[in-house]
Amino acid sequence: MNNKNPIQIDSNMRQEFISQLSEAFLATKGYGIYAYLNPVDVNNLFNQYISLDISAKDFARRFVKSK
Repeated sequence: MNNKNPIQIDSNMRQEFISQLSEAFLATKGYGIYAYLNPVDVNNLFNQYISLDISAKDFARRFVKSK
């Protein structure tokens, strides 16, 4: 039985997403996510990510490669 409420799940997903995106930027560009994107952009990317059926890591890699 999952005792987490939807807000906790969304928060955990968002944290994982930001972590993966930040790691991808650091590895590829040498700077963290917020050197390239503002918080509104990150939120918009998260909203795009949750509508897809891919991992946060794959989404982050694809996005950073496109920049």
